[in-house]
This record gives sequence, C-alpha cells and structure tokens, in this order.
Amino acid sequence: MLTPHTYFGLHSQFINLDWMQCFYPEPFVYIHPKAAAAKGIQDKSRVRVFNDRGEVFVRVKLTDNVRPECVLMYEAWFRDLDFNVQNLVGDTSTDMGAMTMAKPGAAVHTHYVDFERA
Repeated sequence: MLTPHTYFGLHSQFINLDWMQCFYPEPFVYIHPKAAAAKGIQDKSRVRVFNDRGEVFVRVKLTDNVRPECVLMYEAWFRDLDFNVQNLVGDTSTDMGAMTMAKPGAAVHTHYVDFERA
C-alpha cells in the first residue's frame, strides 16, 4: 500500500476547509483494473482494505497508474468520516531523530494490505 500526500494538502492540513471538499470530497483506494477484476470489484464500489493492524472502508477508483500488486490511498483527514489510512500503518520506535530532536522517531515499515468487497 502506498500512502502519499494529496495534491492539495499536507498531512491533514487544508483538507478540512469547505472549499477543499470540491477537490477531494471523500477518500478512495486506487486499484489497478486487473487486480480489481480478479476479486469482482468494479469502479466506485465499496471495499474493505485491511491487514493485521486494522481496516478501512472506502470506495474504489480504478486506474492503471497503480501497479497491479499495489493499492494507493492518500493520507488525509475527512470531516465527519471515520477514515484514517494510519489504521493500516505500523511503526517501530527508533533512534532516528534522537540526535537532532532528543526524542526517538518512528521507523515506518512496509504496509501490506488486502482488499475485498464490503
């Protein structure tokens, strides 16, 4: 699972502004058409994306801009929605940052997920 920033936002900044809802009104998971077809999933259908850390329920946007073995969800906060892509992300404490911030950082590891029709 890839989790980049949205085009118009940075983490949760700006996404909650009223006029930003025009650009990004709800979260989606972007899936390659071949990967979706293998599970009987169509464009705009709701799916459950999950792993051992948690799950999220989102609608699908099919795109060949994502490799068949990957899914993509933009990180963001949505007003009035129970969505947080971080529910699927694990991390481990590390010494990264300790030298400059005097506090441990987090090492974000691979985010393997699966998906199915909701």
